[in-house]
Amino acid sequence: MPILDVFNSAGDERPSLSKWMKGLGFITVTGVIIWQAYRGTLTDTMLIAYFAAVIANDQIGKRQSIHHDLENKRISTVSNEMTSQTPGGNHNGNISHP
Repeated sequence: MPILDVFNSAGDERPSLSKWMKGLGFITVTGVIIWQAYRGTLTDTMLIAYFAAVIANDQIGKRQSIHHDLENKRISTVSNEMTSQTPGGNHNGNISHP
């Protein structure tokens, strides 16, 4: 089912436990919010907290993804710079390394 593909890992297309837990938590909390709204017991504080949690979860995920990409680029750049320097040869003007 294509709708369940959102719960798979990006790399190996296997089910992701963390994505399933987030999905179940989101559905459960949304159900509670709907139930409270139906009964007339939903407070402004609960509704604001719900929206804050949903938005924060999305923003934290984006930040982690960006941080992970930047870290990989940094490691790749450092690795490329280290391999381009040959012992006793050209050090690209960097005299701090013998």
